[in-house]
Amino acid sequence: MTFIDFQYLMASFGNGILTNALYDTIKSLIMSSNTKEELAKKIDIALHLHNVNVNAESIITLLASNGFITIEDYHIKSNLSITMGSFNNGELLFGNNSKSETNKTSIDAGFNSFIKMSGNAKIVQHEDGSIRFYT
Repeated sequence: MTFIDFQYLMASFGNGILTNALYDTIKSLIMSSNTKEELAKKIDIALHLHNVNVNAESIITLLASNGFITIEDYHIKSNLSITMGSFNNGELLFGNNSKSETNKTSIDAGFNSFIKMSGNAKIVQHEDGSIRFYT
């Protein structure tokens, strides 16, 4: 994520939940970085999915391992299962008019609503119709 991307996100969402989540994330990155260069490298490892639709016949997996995945205004559709989460030093933020659905499950995060995953957190929408949250 570049600084301009960060400014755009902050301006677009005012003082909402995303702002709080981003603030916590950036604060954590600043505290864990020894140099400006290290901080810039950590911030630059990002995937931002905005205003897109993704469809798969069977399985979709979104896992942040060493950077950030931000998902907003987004529709994920898979017939069988969807896994979203983070591990290692990754962080995933899902929400703000986003929907994740299978044939038997649905997670709908409305305007200014977010699910933040860091550490070894994940959500799995299983083929059997169950949704499980893991930490």
